[in-house]
Amino acid sequence: TYSIDVPRASRALRTLVGSLDRARLSEEIVVPRLGQDEVEELVRGILGGCPPGAVPEGLLTLLDGRADGTPLYVEAFVGALIDCGKLIWTNGDWNLDADGEVSPPPSVRRLILGRLERLAPTDRRLLDLIAVMGDATSHTILCAMSGLGEKALFKALQRLRASGLVAEEVDGLDVAYSITHPLIQEIAYSELPEVVRRRAHIA
Repeated sequence: TYSIDVPRASRALRTLVGSLDRARLSEEIVVPRLGQDEVEELVRGILGGCPPGAVPEGLLTLLDGRADGTPLYVEAFVGALIDCGKLIWTNGDWNLDADGEVSPPPSVRRLILGRLERLAPTDRRLLDLIAVMGDATSHTILCAMSGLGEKALFKALQRLRASGLVAEEVDGLDVAYSITHPLIQEIAYSELPEVVRRRAHIA
């Protein structure tokens, strides 16, 4: 089995994966993030094998900020840009609309939401707080905002780190936490009611 996000509706598939795990018949394959050259090569393949240098520079910049090297997200964003007419083939070349911004494709949004919805309430609350902070959130601030005791906080953070959703950063005596992918942070933040966001920012 691959390490993928399974929509909530796919209960039969989750049951099968769980059975294979218990029987030790499954293997998790972690797909590393791609570098800039690898992203360009992937995009050239998606666009029909266009030659090196034919990919619009603005597209690679957009994908760097949005997909952050995740192959599935790269493919989804390129497809979404083509579908909405912002990436078009004209005069023998690919051209990106100057306003090439695009919302997370529905397929990507569903995958991420499915992953977030499976979190325990405490874990989801911590991830949401980190999403509100935007940058790396210090341990001290997270502890004060969450209202959790040290033991409960450590356990929740350990689960979030093990799931690959949150990364720990150590700088001397300071410890901080950040969400591992900008799309996860963006979607988690967008799911919060406006009142909850405002109160969290004030806090």
